[in-house]
Amino acid sequence: MTAPHSSQPKSNVLISPKGSTMSDITDISLIDEFPAGRDVIRVRITQMGSKEFADVRRFFDDGDDWAPSRKGIMLSLDQARSTLNALQQAVRFLERER
Repeated sequence: MTAPHSSQPKSNVLISPKGSTMSDITDISLIDEFPAGRDVIRVRITQMGSKEFADVRRFFDDGDDWAPSRKGIMLSLDQARSTLNALQQAVRFLERER
């Protein structure tokens, strides 16, 4: 199943690692997605309450649509900047190892 790019935001309720239900999370924008085995990984902007986050999450085929899994991370702007910097360093290291 090919992951569709959805132009319409929709709400998903995600379960926190502790098992409690988080507030509704609204998709603001799908930035990119790419295959990960039978799943897809989506990079998107989400909103929880009045705050926006960068969300990197594995989605799985639930039979009807792509559903978000608990395997992912929501980052504030500052966290996204720090993570981007760390990932760029990791890529440079991996490229050097080739």
